[in-house]
Amino acid sequence: MYKNWPHVSLWLDKINVKPTNYHHGSFVGNDCLRMLKNVDILQQMAESHDKHIIQKYVHILRCFYDVVKSCFGMTLDPQYDTYINQFKYAYKDMDITITPKVHILLMHVPDFITKHNRSLGWYSEQTLESVHHDFKINCWENKGTRDPLDIQIILRI
Repeated sequence: MYKNWPHVSLWLDKINVKPTNYHHGSFVGNDCLRMLKNVDILQQMAESHDKHIIQKYVHILRCFYDVVKSCFGMTLDPQYDTYINQFKYAYKDMDITITPKVHILLMHVPDFITKHNRSLGWYSEQTLESVHHDFKINCWENKGTRDPLDIQIILRI
């Protein structure tokens, strides 16, 4: 996208997203989600600079956000396969190399979801980290107790 419109950095600045200093300036976690949630701003900025070539990027980002909302969280949208297929066609229209992660998303995620009938959120490391954080806050910091009896009760659960 940067090749087609170097001012895309203005969009990133506006939504407070910075590329990492590692992995060749890629984006991570919350920044990726922030980008997906702010595609409308990208579209408006590109149109105001008469850069309609950015529309294909806007389209694929919207398609990917639909995939994320449909099957990356804890709730599985029954239309997740439709969203994955829409993303697949948008990706192919970009005429770029299919990366290993995109291959996994397009070819293996639908089978995995069909087999387990659950969204990906049930299997992610982030979910486990969230539970760990909740445990820490609710059981240690808020209660203010480290009574061995409380610990035994918690561990039995």
